[in-house]
Amino acid sequence: MLYKYRGINEFTDSIIKDKSVWLAKPKTLNDPLECRVPKFSKAEKNAYAKKVMTNQMQGFAMQMVMAKDTGEFFGKSPREVRILIGKVKREKDFHKKYRIVNNFLKKVGATGFSSPTDQVDSLKKMIENVGVFSLSEDPMNMLLWSHYGSNHEVLLSGFLTLLGLS
Repeated sequence: MLYKYRGINEFTDSIIKDKSVWLAKPKTLNDPLECRVPKFSKAEKNAYAKKVMTNQMQGFAMQMVMAKDTGEFFGKSPREVRILIGKVKREKDFHKKYRIVNNFLKKVGATGFSSPTDQVDSLKKMIENVGVFSLSEDPMNMLLWSHYGSNHEVLLSGFLTLLGLS
């Protein structure tokens, strides 16, 4: 069971009566670390991009190896595939190899590789558009009651009712 800590007000009534909830934007949350994408240094972004690019290239190479058996590789003949492999092998610079493969993909009508440097920024944009509905598994968390339950008033009222004192 999950619990929502709230004070008693018109918004609480709306949750119960209208079965509707309000989803907070991450930037409105009171914890400065919640839903935040850390800032990456240029070196960290470059290392991440290199890792993603390497994975993309490995996936492409695996497709080529698998296509060797079927002879089907983006509609290209085995000779054309060997030429592509030769171009990639001869190139010393990793980024140029990546560009050759990405251009090949685009030329044959495939989507091409997604930009690894854009992935970090797109993650930030996705999180900005998320709605957050906070719940707890603990119905008796004093910290949550103090922050979100009208300073324990609802909890105290519930205990008084339970004890027959209200």
